[in-house]
Amino acid sequence: MFKTLLSKIPFLGTASSWVLGNLRTVIEYALVALLMAIGGTALTLWFKTQALETKAEILQSNLASEQVINSYQTQAIREYQDLRERDAKAMSTITKSMEVIASNKATQKEKLVTLEKNNALVRETLNTPVPPSLNCLYNPTTCNKDSGEGRERSTSPSTVQPVQGTR
Repeated sequence: MFKTLLSKIPFLGTASSWVLGNLRTVIEYALVALLMAIGGTALTLWFKTQALETKAEILQSNLASEQVINSYQTQAIREYQDLRERDAKAMSTITKSMEVIASNKATQKEKLVTLEKNNALVRETLNTPVPPSLNCLYNPTTCNKDSGEGRERSTSPSTVQPVQGTR
């Protein structure tokens, strides 16, 4: 029945009669085509596997180097954290010291003002100009640069001021 139905269609009729007449040849060609497809797939998969293995080796070596770099960076971070802790302790100490210094300075200034008001000798001493040799210690810009020993100081009225005036 199938054969008579296919024979009614012009091209299919001749093709079906050839296929049915040469069935063994068609099966052999189909098997060869299947074998070639399987071989091509196997070859393609083998090449892909080789490429993946190569890429995996490269990534493994990159991972090892990144782990070494990461360990160095972790060590540097720890060192920076330790440094920051030491800096914080130092800043805390400096802040506390500055508070003590400020309170001592205020107390000393108050005592000096009181002493200057009550004692004429102290007032006269505080209003005496600073000697040039001593002035150079406090203000190096007043030093005479031409002097070989550095003991000669230039003293102009603007650079020589009473001790009280410099505070």
